[in-house]
Amino acid sequence: MKTKVIKDIRLYESNQPNVSENSLPGELGKLMHSDTSFTFWAIRIARKLNELQFTLLEADHLYINFTNCLETDQLQISDRKPTSWIQYVDVQINFEEFNTKSLKEQENNVVEAIFRALNLIANEEQKNILDECLSIIKEQAKKTEIHYKTKETKSYKVEISYQIAPDDKTSVMLVKYIDKIVNIQQVFQFPIRFYEDVYALVDKINVVKNSIILIPKKSFKAELYSKFYQTPLHFELN
Repeated sequence: MKTKVIKDIRLYESNQPNVSENSLPGELGKLMHSDTSFTFWAIRIARKLNELQFTLLEADHLYINFTNCLETDQLQISDRKPTSWIQYVDVQINFEEFNTKSLKEQENNVVEAIFRALNLIANEEQKNILDECLSIIKEQAKKTEIHYKTKETKSYKVEISYQIAPDDKTSVMLVKYIDKIVNIQQVFQFPIRFYEDVYALVDKINVVKNSIILIPKKSFKAELYSKFYQTPLHFELN
């Protein structure tokens, strides 16, 4: 059976068994109350795991359903299977208890639940990747960097990465320039509308004189993202 690199993690909630004869679990908010959205945490983890080449059998989308229909601390692979590329995992939660916790406690609980669900469906060979990802998430938190592209020569190295809503609002593309001759590094932060924009904005990396020039992809889909920016993007080096 062919494995797939994970693409997305989504979070849902329900107060009824997650089976095909019942309605689909809903978006977070009606049962789990919080002053923040946990969606960014799910996306950060999914994109970091994608970078680390974490794979699942058949599915590349993990849907985590928080529910009060299980025993305390129980989690299970759901019987609901709408399509081969989606895998549901049900995770027990006490909604009333969760809603009284501080924001930090809520975030910790959700991140822990995501990794518990991932460990449930991961094979042994992939669990070291989960450990690596969890360590990075704990260290970098909302500023977790997801690497996208690198260009390296004998004299310099340019790395393109991004952070997903480090301020809970705007995602940021990071352009890192390392001068290997004099051992100097410069980092540019460029706000982007959505993290996905990075993949359209950067196809090729050129360094001309004292400027980094990011050449966008040329495709109909890519232009739907890059049309909101003045491309190609230029970053002037000191």
